[in-house]
Amino acid sequence: MKGPLLPPPNASTQDDSCEVLRVWINEDDGVEVVIRVGVWDDPFTWGIALVDIARNAAMFYTKNDRLELGGKPVTREQVLERIWEGIETEWNDPTDEPQEWKHDA
Repeated sequence: MKGPLLPPPNASTQDDSCEVLRVWINEDDGVEVVIRVGVWDDPFTWGIALVDIARNAAMFYTKNDRLELGGKPVTREQVLERIWEGIETEWNDPTDEPQEWKHDA
């Protein structure tokens, strides 16, 4: 599972597309995030993007039979509900705080 993900098909064909978010997971540091700031003027747009990410995750979980509850494949709505549970839990009781860092390159 190591290595970068491939960009979506439209990313290479549209001149105005750019990457805005990268997320890594590891046992030592948990989740690490790199964000391109200044792409959107209004933080509201990040909310839209995060919902799009959740909906895509739910689609892939159900499409690839990655999650089961009670021995049965779950629906997209059940996956979204489970994602929301994770968001609420982390929002109310954070497991860590965002870290600022500078890239050496």
